[in-house]
Amino acid sequence: APKNGDSPSATVRGISAAIAAYLAMNIGALAAALELGIQPLIYSGVSQGAGYFPFSLKAAIPAVMLPHLTVVGALEATVTALVMIMLMKKDLRMKSGFSVFALVSALLLTLTAGGASAHDYWIEKKGSGYAAVYGHRDQRLEYNPASLKKVTVYNAAGKPLDFKKEIQSKAIMIHPAGSACLILADLESGYWSKTIYGLKNLPKRKASRPIESYRAYHYSKSIISGGEAALKPIEGLKLDIIPTKNPLEMKAGDNLQLKVLFEGKPYAGVSLEGDHDKVGLTDKDGLIRVNLKKGRQIYTVERRDPLKNDPDADFISTTTTLTFEVNR
Repeated sequence: APKNGDSPSATVRGISAAIAAYLAMNIGALAAALELGIQPLIYSGVSQGAGYFPFSLKAAIPAVMLPHLTVVGALEATVTALVMIMLMKKDLRMKSGFSVFALVSALLLTLTAGGASAHDYWIEKKGSGYAAVYGHRDQRLEYNPASLKKVTVYNAAGKPLDFKKEIQSKAIMIHPAGSACLILADLESGYWSKTIYGLKNLPKRKASRPIESYRAYHYSKSIISGGEAALKPIEGLKLDIIPTKNPLEMKAGDNLQLKVLFEGKPYAGVSLEGDHDKVGLTDKDGLIRVNLKKGRQIYTVERRDPLKNDPDADFISTTTTLTFEVNR
């Protein structure tokens, strides 16, 4: 035990921090359970039921509190104690609170970064065909083949071509029967909910503690070769990205102008991403310039439209990606 005037040992501080963390976690969980459990009272008489959690307090409190009182709370207490002991043993007695704040912020970012990454569908060259893939940067993930609703392959004149389709691991292969200029894949991945536990492929009513929910539609365009079809809007495509010149004739470092259309009209002020990094906003004419790099280019835009009378989603998310290769 510490003598009068001595600071508590690292172990004592660690235990104190663990108890505080455990209590804080469970007090927060109880508040969330109460918030969820009163939803049926607030939405009483509404046909859709509760907006977030259509169960009473009798169900909400045990459902939320049991895992927090056992696993989640214990994990929080353990991690907090270990971090506190580590800081004490490393003698990290900061003169100001800034360094501690920075360290804690870094830890939180590390723990939550996995759930923050955006994922897209796109088309890329693979062997003798083309693969409709899902992932993030160089990561490829498996997805439900039923998500792919329609594929259209166009020749240089914009006329549809026949093709063969086969399902492979983590991708759906597309084999055009002729010389393809452009491939368009139409996908619907269903309901998604952003929760405190991360992004889940679930409707709002089935997700635990959702923050927001949406229904996702995806359109993936890939320019295979130069031609008229690559530089014109695709009829019926709600959200479109069009290069104003043939990108396959350009090289790394060149500046390419893209045009974004929504329902056939210039889409001003929408954010464009390049390989999941923000490029900028389109101007009043729906135009934006991008700097090309060598290799695969993937550009993405998203539009969100509020949904009414759907208890499982707050909005519709429509995403379009444009991909092509720069080989020089």
